[in-house]
Amino acid sequence: MDGGAAPRTAREAELVAAWAIRFSEAGPGAFADAAREAAAELGAGLGVDRVILYLALAEESRAVLVEWTADGVAPRMPEGPRAIRERLPWRDARFEAGDSVAIDDVSALPDAAARERELLEAADVRSCVLVPLGRTADAPGPERRLSIHSGLAVDATREVRHWAAEELTVLEAAGRIAAAAYSYARALEAATESHRWHQALFHHARDAIFLADPGSGVIVDVNAAGEELIGSSRAQIVGRPFLDLHPDDDQPARAAAFTKRARGRTGAPTSGTVLHRDGRRIPVEITAGIVEHDGRRVLQGLFRDVSERHETAASMHRLAYRDAVTGLGNRAAMTEHLEGALAATGGQVAVVFLDLDAFKRINDALGHQAGDRLLSEIGERLRATLGAAAPPDGPAAFRYGGDDFVLVLPGADERAARLLLGDIDGALAQPVPLDDHRVSVRTNTGIAVAPRDGQTVDDLVRAADLAMLAAKDRRSGSEVFSPPLADRARVRMAIEERLPRALADGRLQVVYQPLVHLVTRTVVGIETLARWVDDDLGPVAPSDFVPVAAATGSISELGRVVLDQTLRQTATWRAAGTLAPAAVNVSAEELRSLDYATLVLQRLEHHGLPPAALELEISEATMLEHDADAIDTLRRLQDAGVRLALDDFGARFSSLAHLRNVRLDHIKLDGDLVERVAESDTDRAIVRAVVQVATELRASVTAEGIERETTITALLELGVEVGQGHALARPADAETISDRLGIERAARGTDDD
Repeated sequence: MDGGAAPRTAREAELVAAWAIRFSEAGPGAFADAAREAAAELGAGLGVDRVILYLALAEESRAVLVEWTADGVAPRMPEGPRAIRERLPWRDARFEAGDSVAIDDVSALPDAAARERELLEAADVRSCVLVPLGRTADAPGPERRLSIHSGLAVDATREVRHWAAEELTVLEAAGRIAAAAYSYARALEAATESHRWHQALFHHARDAIFLADPGSGVIVDVNAAGEELIGSSRAQIVGRPFLDLHPDDDQPARAAAFTKRARGRTGAPTSGTVLHRDGRRIPVEITAGIVEHDGRRVLQGLFRDVSERHETAASMHRLAYRDAVTGLGNRAAMTEHLEGALAATGGQVAVVFLDLDAFKRINDALGHQAGDRLLSEIGERLRATLGAAAPPDGPAAFRYGGDDFVLVLPGADERAARLLLGDIDGALAQPVPLDDHRVSVRTNTGIAVAPRDGQTVDDLVRAADLAMLAAKDRRSGSEVFSPPLADRARVRMAIEERLPRALADGRLQVVYQPLVHLVTRTVVGIETLARWVDDDLGPVAPSDFVPVAAATGSISELGRVVLDQTLRQTATWRAAGTLAPAAVNVSAEELRSLDYATLVLQRLEHHGLPPAALELEISEATMLEHDADAIDTLRRLQDAGVRLALDDFGARFSSLAHLRNVRLDHIKLDGDLVERVAESDTDRAIVRAVVQVATELRASVTAEGIERETTITALLELGVEVGQGHALARPADAETISDRLGIERAARGTDDD
């Protein structure tokens, strides 16, 4: 089954198990109603679109056909079981063999199943499971009389579904319970008709029946199922005390119940255990009461083996608490584990929220199966790092959903969590082989510690999630929760709500910051910067709204607005004689769009500008992603004449290896690096090296963030001739920049004369 599916909760799992066994509780005349309720619960619990149950005894014309459908799904059997009884060799061969059939893709059925495929496709079935419930002639028990066409089926109509082994186990167990319960219900109905059928029920019932004298408590008779249940013959059982059926630790409760029933008082079925001859304890459901048997009153104890029910419940528990893709616990398991850790440690727990960077891109490029293998490998590495043999209440990793994981570290503080993250970084550093690719995984993590950052599951997970989002926005890799992050989250939510409307209403504006020659102080380029002033939020910094635009899918629209305003103003300046190129920032999301290059070239043509009039600034982090679509977009634009600049060089990664992918026209040094060149020998060496490499590659170098004249002097000594910053020119509106450009044009005219 797809790993992206949402995990079922424990409550849903318990409902499925409870309703699956409700068949066994149906009395005479109530079986069909119970079957309809059970089908609805089973369908909802497994997330399928149809559940069909068809039960008939071979020697009878009457049958039970129950069909449940999800909302909006048409029934497959609107005219009754005609299609079920149709001779279908491919299906019937499997039903006669008693083999369940899991069909992941109906369209892929073989030619031998052409008629089956036609019927299924006509009912919009894309995937299904067929569980035969009929038995061959040599099968024991009353269910041997079920028609060969009896079965349980589930359909998926909305999408192709890959059935997990545990799902098949659950369906087969539910089917067997339904079949046995139907046989038993029919037997009960028959038993009320005559004593002969009563005797048949006693001797051939699937449930074990023990008859005891109400006074002495000695067993006087037992059926074949009772002999099988405890592994002893009738001769070995008759004459033994009724209470000997139970283990010693179960006898006091059983003795009280026996006394109550022997006095003729009835009650609801009770749970207990019986002791098999080989020492095994078998879970049973016991119904006891006084009945007439062969003309005398006896205490009848009906013992139903519920081992399958327990196994079904355990299987459903695994489905509810285990992520099928990674094998880790899921969100429900995480909640339970964290609640237990908070109680056991007195509230001293660290929670880590871990997000895989760019997982969606990997999933889209290599396919969902490759994505699932990547998640599985990450889960295995997390498990190994935490300790595969960790105690049940120890540190544990959980898949929270999608590409998010949560680590619960009982007894840990912030320092311990940081140390563990160092180990995890090391474990995840090795590339993951996926088909012909070796994928490197980067993570963003957030840490929250109880009780400082919260004392409930929701508060701690939310705090760790907010810290992770801060790490993603800041590109820092990891952050620890602090109260201001909650304030930022509220602001971020407000930005998410208002940004689309601001874009639609033209509320986002641009300002321009000149790039200035450090010797002549003339403008040699202009960078466009987005600005937004909201009526309620006031001025919103680009560092706040740009990440939100990227996360919510608005980044392309934001980029289009900035590009259009930039090109419109650039065309005005060029018409007035200023040929300085204009620069705009471009995101990785825009570059991955197949239409981005076409958009840029069309807008240049629309405004009557040559491609060289535009420079695209790409961050170093974007270059590091090595996305093939983005690289193709950059090359297409550069081939057309658009200039490319590497922005914020030195901010984090500081590597010129990006030049292997695209040819850069311009390298912009990060402001933090630039401001240290006057005092730091190391930073001067870095800048000098960049200038030398850029010179060899015929790329220009600009120093960003210049705030002091001393910095300008140091940069000139290192060969940097172009700068940007408040010491040279602050960002300003188009009118202010036009005034400055006009002054410079007059000066150049005087010099030329």
